[in-house]
Amino acid sequence: MRLATEDQGLTGPAELRWGPVGAGCDGPRLTLDSTVNPVNGPPLDPGSRFELCVRRVYRLPGVPTMVDAGRNVIEARYVVTIDGARSGQ
Repeated sequence: MRLATEDQGLTGPAELRWGPVGAGCDGPRLTLDSTVNPVNGPPLDPGSRFELCVRRVYRLPGVPTMVDAGRNVIEARYVVTIDGARSGQ
């Protein structure tokens, strides 16, 4: 995720979250440097589905902070389906 955002000229923090498909991106936050654990991670059972969401706040070049308050948010969602042949964790 970090490489993809930097490739588009977006440096700085981004949030990675997950949630049920169609329920929005207000689920638990995942960090890039940790492993997903069963307590707050997405379901990893064969056939399960969930959304991964990436949120990033960015500034519009040439627009004063008093106009946009620097709070423009871009969000990308990706539906993940765990392979039915997955044999546990």
